[in-house]
Amino acid sequence: MGVRRVSWLLLLAIGAGSALSTLSACEPRKARPRAAKVDAPARDVPADATTPVSVVAAPVVVPLEMKGGKATLPLPKTAESDLEREAREEASGAAASATIALGSKFPSPANVPWPEVPPPRTDALGSAFRPVSIGQDELIDLARKAPELARFGPEFALFTKDDVGRVTNVNGVAFQSLTFTVEPVLWQPKQGVLLLLVPYRGTKGAVLAAYWELEGGGHRLASAFALKDEAVPMALVYEPKKREELHWSACWNCPGGQGEVMLKDDGRVVIAQR
Repeated sequence: MGVRRVSWLLLLAIGAGSALSTLSACEPRKARPRAAKVDAPARDVPADATTPVSVVAAPVVVPLEMKGGKATLPLPKTAESDLEREAREEASGAAASATIALGSKFPSPANVPWPEVPPPRTDALGSAFRPVSIGQDELIDLARKAPELARFGPEFALFTKDDVGRVTNVNGVAFQSLTFTVEPVLWQPKQGVLLLLVPYRGTKGAVLAAYWELEGGGHRLASAFALKDEAVPMALVYEPKKREELHWSACWNCPGGQGEVMLKDDGRVVIAQR
């Protein structure tokens, strides 16, 4: 009987301990002091503050742009370069109405309208490329009178035959079928169109100008390309048998150092860089 009573007492003691353990495990932890959320901009925290305070800057709202029915984040703004600023001013009409920038052509649809294409000439189809009979002074005068080329003056000159060697070695086998020249050339890409191509050495860069040969005499600037602040010669490169192909080069086979002179279907003349 005594042994049985002791066993019951032990069981009661063990049950009480388990209950206390269960109560202790289920008792919720006391909440720790949380940092106060502040929506105001960052500021200095007083030195005598006893409660830790987390200072949060005011949220920044980035507006979404709608493109094609979808919301997208706008591209980050970067510093505007001088050329980008110049192009923007020209497009808004803040700059001169007819100018040329490095790596671009005149006329540019972004700033000035293309000149009106003259009516077709009535002369017969002749050689695709032929020498020019106009004197040097008259050719230079054409550049001086063109307001679109004024920024690369005020003085203009023609390149000499010795300047061709600075563009490429024309004695190489790869150039046997091509003609390289820094002298002015008359180009007739098709019947009814005759263009005068003149490479100029300007005071502030090298310029390649294309003029329409007007019916009955006279010239009008059709297109131009300039290498700003570059004194390198610009040569005309062509294959006599390929009437519609005309290239220019300041460094043959150099990226960005050459390009094409093209006659578009609507009669516009475009000088491109490659």
